[in-house]
Amino acid sequence: VGALRVGTGTLFARRDGGPRRTSLRKTAVIIMDWKLLASTFGIVFLAELGDKTQLATLSLAAGSSSRWAVFLGSSLALLTTTAVAVLLGDAVGRVVPEIWLKRAAGAAFILMGLMFLLRNGSPAAG
Repeated sequence: VGALRVGTGTLFARRDGGPRRTSLRKTAVIIMDWKLLASTFGIVFLAELGDKTQLATLSLAAGSSSRWAVFLGSSLALLTTTAVAVLLGDAVGRVVPEIWLKRAAGAAFILMGLMFLLRNGSPAAG
């Protein structure tokens, strides 16, 4: 998990992509950035493996008679928190230059990964 976060931080600090805008009949059209979509899916999927959210969902499903209710509730919660993160990211991105956001996100992930590796790698943690 620590190495994954360090890798994610390095990726964030180095990414320079984003949606491209093009003019078509005097209207702005956003072209889907498939590479960004795939990397976002991969990063979030790997980051969520074994996360508290997944473990909570697992325990709810284990003690429930309706797996669909747990699936829908969990999915809606993740969708909502993701929407909030995207909206906040867009708002912050209008004020703070993109390069500084990427550097801050990369540094935060690297720091979290190193803290995880150092804490769990020490003999006292075993």
